[in-house]
Amino acid sequence: MSIKLLTPIRRKGFWILRRRVPAQYAGFDNRKIVRISTHIRIADDPKAIRAAPIVQQINRDLEAEWLALVAGEKPRERQRYDQAVSISNGLGFKYLTTPELVTRPAEEIVRRSEVLVARKSVDSPEEASALFGGEDRPVIRVSGLKAEFVSLQKATLAQMSPGQQQKWHDQRRHVAKNFLEAIGSDKKLTDLTKADGMAYRNWWMRRITEDGLQINTANKHMGMVSRMLKRVSAASELDIPAIFSGLNIEGGIDDQREPFENEFIRDRILAPGVFDDLNADARRVLFVMVETGLRPSEIVSLTARTIHLNHPVPHVTIVPEGRILKTEESRRHIPLVGVSLAAMKLQPKGFARYHDKASSLSGIVNKYLLNHGLRPTEKHTLYSLRHSFEDRLTGLGIADKLQAYLMGHKYDRPKYGSPPKLDQLLELLGKIAFARWPADL
Repeated sequence: MSIKLLTPIRRKGFWILRRRVPAQYAGFDNRKIVRISTHIRIADDPKAIRAAPIVQQINRDLEAEWLALVAGEKPRERQRYDQAVSISNGLGFKYLTTPELVTRPAEEIVRRSEVLVARKSVDSPEEASALFGGEDRPVIRVSGLKAEFVSLQKATLAQMSPGQQQKWHDQRRHVAKNFLEAIGSDKKLTDLTKADGMAYRNWWMRRITEDGLQINTANKHMGMVSRMLKRVSAASELDIPAIFSGLNIEGGIDDQREPFENEFIRDRILAPGVFDDLNADARRVLFVMVETGLRPSEIVSLTARTIHLNHPVPHVTIVPEGRILKTEESRRHIPLVGVSLAAMKLQPKGFARYHDKASSLSGIVNKYLLNHGLRPTEKHTLYSLRHSFEDRLTGLGIADKLQAYLMGHKYDRPKYGSPPKLDQLLELLGKIAFARWPADL
């Protein structure tokens, strides 16, 4: 079933989700109209930029609940279980179901009883249920792993741009599907064993040997499933075993992109007319990358608020505006020089055509580079310009702290003082800037 995209609705000063219960679910949900608040005030988010992705997530949860009801599941019972776990943990006890609790020493039951008496909560059904195991543990199967994990990541997802959310969902949907295919059975998560971890590892080994996929890709996917299982296990106290422990595939080599040589950038990439057949937004992203080393995703996310052309030192700022950054170290300000300044002047409001669409941009540019003989090897891509920029910084012999800042990399020493000054960074970038570039960008 496709998920319906909804627009946030104004109600009593807040953005809310509003939708009619579909006819096929009317027998399972007696509400005619569903209204759920995002808890975001309209005054704080007048254009619903923050509220829009939250409404979509609420809607996904709502449709998942309806599907669960049709399938005979009882999501309300799951809510009671989650509440019981939360209350039990808050009172200092691990949640145990009644059958689990009766196998424990009598002192365990006594201590729980004493807490209820001390809190005068003997007559509280919620606290009594939490401490004495009144709710059964939920049955979560492999097919429900991704949905379960999504429900635990709402806060993180709310900070992502729509494009980032889509990529995040696609990745986890893909790995969960492959994991289910590899183990061959829609098991309960609590029934998973090391043999299932080995089955997924062997599934990847076949793809590596038969299809030429990378070892690092296999390890990355196993790690993603492992993190999903650990997070779900911890949140619901399910004691799912660590089925991937010690199963990393050895011998992985980071398939890093090759940097362009400086002469190649100067004589080929910055030659007149080379990118005339590429649309303006795409070629200017490339030119901005040459002298800034910014990631393509950072460039296409720039807006009029983060482009500062009238400042004494023209620059751009990389901040989490409507999206999350790759790392905290990605937050920085980068002066504009040479061809990057010239290109940015032509895009003072950003790159609307590719805003939040870095993958689409990279695909188009890399295809253009290939078709026009601008990829010396298959390891040369648009991203190679970032590696070239880093090599030029290294050639200056500047402090590691400055180089890490410009690249948006982590600097493995304690942070002291303020970020580098713009005029200091401008002087450095001026030293590595190319002297000539096309007149028509």
